[in-house]
Amino acid sequence: MKKIYKLQFYHHSKEVYTLYAGSVSPSSFLGLVEVSDIMFMGESDILITPNDDKIKSEFKNVEVTYIPINSIIRIDYVHVDKGTPVIKLYDKNS
Repeated sequence: MKKIYKLQFYHHSKEVYTLYAGSVSPSSFLGLVEVSDIMFMGESDILITPNDDKIKSEFKNVEVTYIPINSIIRIDYVHVDKGTPVIKLYDKNS
């Protein structure tokens, strides 16, 4: 089992992204959190959804991403075999 971070954040106020990463830390850029070593489902995994493809293509070549602190919902330090990035629509009315 590998220890990784599960990061949930709002993306353009419409979607909630869930990323799994090997490193999450404060950034030298004021108001941002640095996220690196982003993890995706392996090819041997059975379930792959269109949302997985969307987030995979968006973060495909990203080594480090910086997320505004005010967009972050929560950060968890978890023990899992593999992380599955998920996109969920955020409804402001609920």
